[in-house]
Amino acid sequence: MIVEHYYTGAGRQRAVFLGSKFERGHFALELKDGDEAELDVSYEPETEVRKGRAAWQPYAGGLGGSVDGMTAMRVNIKRVDGWVKLTLRRDDHGA
Repeated sequence: MIVEHYYTGAGRQRAVFLGSKFERGHFALELKDGDEAELDVSYEPETEVRKGRAAWQPYAGGLGGSVDGMTAMRVNIKRVDGWVKLTLRRDDHGA
């Protein structure tokens, strides 16, 4: 399964909850030339994230990687002229 999220405005975007759909998977953040964005991730339980009490930390691995252990992620867009795309891909090994 592949899910794409497109963002057109600056600022912190709504959290994307990974849940059981993406227990094993990868993500990629696609930026156009001149755009600036970073990714924040949380490893807190989903209930804490939904209540706004979860700890968020900047993702230090660049614009892509594994979702292992993450419960949610959110894009923080500094500058965008068109759109920023977040792609999530579930790894279906044996599923």
